[in-house]
Amino acid sequence: MSSDPPRKRPTRQEREEQAAARRRKRGRGRPGEDPQGNMGVPSLGVDGPFGLLWADPREVAPAGPRRGGRGRSGGGLLTRDEIVRAALQIAATDGAEAISMRRIASELGVGTMSLYHHVPTKDDLLDLMQDVVMGELVIPDDELPGNWRDALAAISRRTYLVYRRHQWMVSGVWERPQMGPRAFAHIEQSLGIFAGLDLGVQEIGEILGAADDYVIGFVTRQVATERALRRSGLSMEAYQQALEPYVQRLVAQGDYPNLRRFVAEAGQAEDEPRFERGLAFMLDGVAAALERRDPSGA
Repeated sequence: MSSDPPRKRPTRQEREEQAAARRRKRGRGRPGEDPQGNMGVPSLGVDGPFGLLWADPREVAPAGPRRGGRGRSGGGLLTRDEIVRAALQIAATDGAEAISMRRIASELGVGTMSLYHHVPTKDDLLDLMQDVVMGELVIPDDELPGNWRDALAAISRRTYLVYRRHQWMVSGVWERPQMGPRAFAHIEQSLGIFAGLDLGVQEIGEILGAADDYVIGFVTRQVATERALRRSGLSMEAYQQALEPYVQRLVAQGDYPNLRRFVAEAGQAEDEPRFERGLAFMLDGVAAALERRDPSGA
């Protein structure tokens, strides 16, 4: 058995540098690249900065090695979609931190290296996973209300449910800046709900950004609270009971009159009504701002 250390898979940046070096050696570059490898418009190939996310499917091997008999579905060809689905299941169960090529291979009952025929790097895998989730945000056209307010409320509720289902998307380790084809389908639908209104592109972007900030912020805080409670081993009710003597001692000093009233009157609010009330506040604000606009620009 060789004593050499296991070979490390190249990162996306390293693959990009290696591909550029090969093209320079052959005396040709990709579209938008000069002979020295300087970039104009980035390539959309598998060696480009976006990896598989925007790659031409014809450039990606359609089928990898045949899976062995120990896999959950027995024989058959391993597919990229199957790998992504397995990764999504792992993330949903154990969080994004648990995702690894070795774990996915174990779940599928295949060798780890067989995955790389379909997904060259973990970065590619994460981008593909995110794109699948973004696709879930799209509402069927026949279910989308016809007016902007109800449509934005429906998209916000769908976003809430999707991020709750894939709560690893708001975890600290999940930082994926890429936008894939399914993300643009969601953006296109969101922009379309304002068709016919006298709104500029910047205004529409700010409204959609405010809605996303509210929804994703709500989910992020909700998930963080749940994780903190799990670490403490307490329910929310038990946590509040344990904290109450400290809060009462604090407000009894008289330095926090507003907090004193809040502690005395506030009960434990349920998350679902709170989400809907906050969404209504946000939509009311947008509607009021649109009503104040002067279409003449004066």
